[in-house]
Order: sequence, then structure tokens, then C-alpha cells
Amino acid sequence: MIKLSTMSSKRTLKEQGFVSIIVAATIMILLSLITIGFTRLMQREQREALDRQLTRQATYAAESGINTIWEYILDESVQEQKTECSHDQNPFHIDDTTFITSNGVEAVPYFDEADDTASIQITCALYDKNPQSLTYTLGKNEDVVTPFEDKDGTPIDSITVSWNSQVGNTAVHGSCGDGDDFEFPASMDDNIPVLRLDLYNTSNLDRTSIANNSYFMYLIPCDSVSGTNGVDLEQDQRSIYKLPVNCDGGECTFSFNLSDFVTDRTSFFVRQKLLYGAGRVTYTAIDENREPVEFKDSQSVIDVTARASDVVRRLLVHVPYGATDPVPAGVATVEEGYTGANNSGFCKDITVIDDGPASGYKIENNCLD
Repeated sequence: MIKLSTMSSKRTLKEQGFVSIIVAATIMILLSLITIGFTRLMQREQREALDRQLTRQATYAAESGINTIWEYILDESVQEQKTECSHDQNPFHIDDTTFITSNGVEAVPYFDEADDTASIQITCALYDKNPQSLTYTLGKNEDVVTPFEDKDGTPIDSITVSWNSQVGNTAVHGSCGDGDDFEFPASMDDNIPVLRLDLYNTSNLDRTSIANNSYFMYLIPCDSVSGTNGVDLEQDQRSIYKLPVNCDGGECTFSFNLSDFVTDRTSFFVRQKLLYGAGRVTYTAIDENREPVEFKDSQSVIDVTARASDVVRRLLVHVPYGATDPVPAGVATVEEGYTGANNSGFCKDITVIDDGPASGYKIENNCLD
């Protein structure tokens, strides 16, 4: 009996030792997995933090390139456009020891040689001073005035505008007929915005010419419009028009034929506004030779790619050309010394008269005296 008890005790101890080894091994494996997982998590966090830092550096470098190119464009010190990334076509081609100067201020070089190993550098800089399309991002009820003029002074035959909703709305007003039944509801929050356009021919800057060669229209997104998405503008039609526009997939497109609008079609201004919502508006045009218009003094398109280590950022911007402040909508400057019939500006001497309950109010234009 004593021998059997001793053997049983030895067997129990062996089993307990084996179980302890298994438990210890399992704990070691779990601790190892936890350690590996924590290490990988830390590495991922470090990499994400580094990527964020490199992204900011690449973005700042690209923004710096855009600002510098814009300074050169304003200084008229570059050719009309640059379409290749190669360094030999770069107007700012410099080496590591050269400094560039903008507005009399020296700056460190940022366009590096092709074989340079700098960790942060601009790898490509493109621009076009006279683009073939103009793009505007407009807020709700925001006014923007833009000039339309071909860089070579060629008359413009047609203008095409397209727009969509900034928040991706695709709903439209419905069947609009000829547009006259559109009554401007209080809200169209889920619809593509209505685009208001005031088109002025500014080839001849006198009051009579501007008054006779202007168009005022509301372009209404609709889902059932017969005919083409366009209109032939005619001279001396100064009414306010509501025009229906077919919109395909959330994108609305409409064209204006100017050949019968005015004889001198070399210069126009457009005042644009989106009603009921924000959106993106794009313009293109065709000249009398059926060639795309290269717009002068409207926008410059600047496209810059920068690199920080292995992170690349590309920024493309449409920069309004000319003055830093936009032209106020509906305001024209009267040149000092011009009076009477020679006044090339707009008359602002207008009086509102109360003729009593029977007649109501009327507007008297004192400039016509």
C-alpha cells in the first residue's frame, strides 16, 4: 500500500509540472503577442504622425510654389504658360547656390536640380496665364464679376457655362416649360442651385452702349426641356429672362450664341450668382474662328507638385487675375473730368417719389434731364 501511494503521488506531481509548463508557455505566448501588437501599434502611430508631418511640409512647399509663381505672373516676368515639368523648361531653373528674387526680396531656392537629394522640394510647377476655362466656387448668393476677353483680341462667338451643387444635390425643379412659370420658391435646399447671369458687352464703355448690350437671365435646372441647351442673344432685348436648362447627372450646361448680339464682341463682363445653394461654375468660349478662347486677365491656373521624403502633394488653383480685391458688383468708376454726355460711367442720381395711395411709388431718373 505504501508503494502504490508513492507512485500515485509521483504521477500527480509530474502531471502538475506538465500543466505548469503548458500554462507558463501559454502566458509567454500571450505576452509575446501583446508585446508584438503593442510594438506594431506604436510603429503605426509613429508612421501616421510622420506622414502627417510630411504631408504638411509637402503642402506648405506646394503653397509656397503657388505664391511665388503668382508673384512672377503679376510681375510679368514669365512666359504665358509652362506645360512641362522638366527643369530645362523651368523659368525659375536654379541650382543649389542660386537665390531667386521676388519683389526685391531674396528667397532660398525651391526648384532643385533633377538629381538633387533634398528631402523637401518642388518637383513640378505648371501654370497658364490665359487658360481656356474659368472655374469659380461660389457660396450661396455670392456675387462674382469676371471679364471675358480673348488674349489675341479675337471676337467671341459663343460662351458655355456649366455648374453643379457643391454638396452633390442632383434634384431639379421639374418640367419648366419655357421657364416663365418658375416663381422662385422660398427654399430649394435639395436642388441644384439656380444660376443668375448678367452679361455686359464692354467693348464700348459708354452708358447707352452698355444699356443696349446687356442681358439679365436666370438659368433654372429642369428635367424636361425641349430643344437644345442654348439661346441666341439678340441686341436691344433688355428684359429679365428665366431660361430652363436640362441637367444631366447633376451637371447643368448652357450656351449663349453672341454672333447676333453685338457687332464688337471682343470684350464682355459677367456678373454671376448662385441662388438657393453653393456650387462650382465653369466657363468656356469659342471665338469667331471656331477656336477655344484663351481668357485674358480673368484667371491664372497654377499647378504645383511638391515632395517631402516619400509623401507627394499636388495643388491646382484658379487665381483671379489683377487686383487683390474683387471688383464690386454693379459699380463702375466715373473718370474725373467727364460730365454730361461725355460721362462714361453709370448714372446714380435716382429718386423714389411717393405719389400717394392711388399711384403708389415711382422712380425718377434725374440723369435723363
